[in-house]
Amino acid sequence: MKRLLLVLAVLGPLAGCVAPEDRRAQLPPIEQEVGAKSYAELLRYARSYASKANDAFYENNWCEVEQAAKSLEKTATYLNEASEVPPRVKDRVKELAGDLRTEAVNLREAAMKKDTDAVNKAMQRVNLKVREMRATE
Repeated sequence: MKRLLLVLAVLGPLAGCVAPEDRRAQLPPIEQEVGAKSYAELLRYARSYASKANDAFYENNWCEVEQAAKSLEKTATYLNEASEVPPRVKDRVKELAGDLRTEAVNLREAAMKKDTDAVNKAMQRVNLKVREMRATE
């Protein structure tokens, strides 16, 4: 009985833990989504796809990097019609979305060539752009 309690005491708190990959996996692909989305939702998608691309790049999974970049491109396109755009970015949302789309295209093209240096630089620009798009400072 004491062993069972000890095991439960150790493993119990771990049951509620969710790995970052599991949280990202909970977002359905943007291609399956229909209808207008809020800016916050679309930015969450952009962060998720940027993280997926980074994880795939770490593992040299070029197809997955390319797929994440394609999803980032679509997300950037949808950002132009986003609802509930925060005042901080409202005047620049089209510019920011266009920049993100450009960087996503660069990322996809570099992944297709399996160009490690170009992917690394594109990933850095994508992450900085997504960070710049935050609703708050």
